[in-house]
Amino acid sequence: MEGCAGGGGGQQRLNKDLNRAFAFFVKYSTLLRQNLKDSVKFFSEIKAASKQHQYCNSCAPSTPTGKTQADLVAEAAVAAAIETGPLSGIAFFSDEAEQLQSSIDCHPRLFIFGQNWNAKCHVVNSLLGQLLPSVDQSEDENCRKRKLRFTYGKQMQISLIVLGQYELVPQRPLVSHQGKWDTIPEEDLDIQSADDQAHQFAELEVTLPHSILQEADIVVAPSREIQSADCLLEDCIKQNCAKQDYTKHYLPIIIYAISKDKLSELEENELRNMRYKDSPVFFVKVPPVCSEIDIKVCKSVRTDQEKSDLFYHLANLGFLNSNYCSCGAPGLDNKAPSMLVEQFEKFRQLSTFARQVMQMHLVGIATALNKVHWRCLEIFINQAYYMQRDLQITPKRLEYTREKENELFLSLMSIANRKQEEMKEMIVDTLSSMKEELLDDAANLEFQGKFHRCMTQMCSSN
Repeated sequence: MEGCAGGGGGQQRLNKDLNRAFAFFVKYSTLLRQNLKDSVKFFSEIKAASKQHQYCNSCAPSTPTGKTQADLVAEAAVAAAIETGPLSGIAFFSDEAEQLQSSIDCHPRLFIFGQNWNAKCHVVNSLLGQLLPSVDQSEDENCRKRKLRFTYGKQMQISLIVLGQYELVPQRPLVSHQGKWDTIPEEDLDIQSADDQAHQFAELEVTLPHSILQEADIVVAPSREIQSADCLLEDCIKQNCAKQDYTKHYLPIIIYAISKDKLSELEENELRNMRYKDSPVFFVKVPPVCSEIDIKVCKSVRTDQEKSDLFYHLANLGFLNSNYCSCGAPGLDNKAPSMLVEQFEKFRQLSTFARQVMQMHLVGIATALNKVHWRCLEIFINQAYYMQRDLQITPKRLEYTREKENELFLSLMSIANRKQEEMKEMIVDTLSSMKEELLDDAANLEFQGKFHRCMTQMCSSN
């Protein structure tokens, strides 16, 4: 089977471009991870400073030296605003930090789907070398192949893995374990009808010392009857690691190999289910298994056509649009678009597609972090504006209050001065009227004993 178009030089160039794209992703993921870490630390420091300030105020016996009561009141207002007021919004929402962290910790993973096994083999061999054997066209439609996962390792090893982490002892020894191998034995790839359910769903993990696998592993989809494409994506994008007790997330870079000019109804349904995952797809037309003359004829026909039937077929499925550019430029919605490469010589555009997928993923994370920072800065700015406004308005309010108090005091004093003479007259009239009544009452009183004789003498003398 042929390697990547352009020979070994084309494959080396593709590997170099992919490694550069992965290095770009790792670099900026590290920067975003540090940004998120600093944001979490900053929010924690704000809350800690607020609690410490409240504790110190509750324990302080009197006003500290150098601070007025107004300063303490202002600091207490700020602390209360941080704890329960407007400044309490300076924090991540529920699970917001965890979601950002999981997005930043995503590792790129290449998923290879295809119309048949030979198409997927062609793509894998173009990336990693001649590792997978092809099958006859008569057997291609009915072959039952298990899922493949290529990971990085210093030595070439093959093992059966279940649930993405547990090694399974095969019912029959793997052919690759019985001697050296350059191409993965076909017997290890096939699923036998005699295998139990665990062996049928087990994946073949291949460890290789390849540069691409240092930053991203590669998953080759099994036969459709073993696992559908949407189920494979759902299982492999987020995997639970029981040994380390955490969930590992992956960024899917989907490749779909096409070996025929038309898509069957089953393949259309498969692509529709993948479309719902909202992930762009890199469609590549692999050359058919035929002679070199037939390949040249196919290439010339494809070159003469401006837009093939396959393009319109994929456009009807929603993957491509009329403004599609074969260079893979981002769309107007700033999302990585799906790409169609109908000439396998341009398979190196996979590096451009992968770079755009990873770049848009990083842009999404940066946008989410920017929204958090913008929200907190807006709270700071609004709160500072209100505090400055209070500082400007409060003295005027106090001055206005003093003026009104003085006016009220003067008004009460003037009222009191006007009413003083009337009050005096009322008091004199009241005393005059009460004096005669008191004298009459005193004259009508009867006294006894010495006091009575004295009073009698006094009255008679008068």
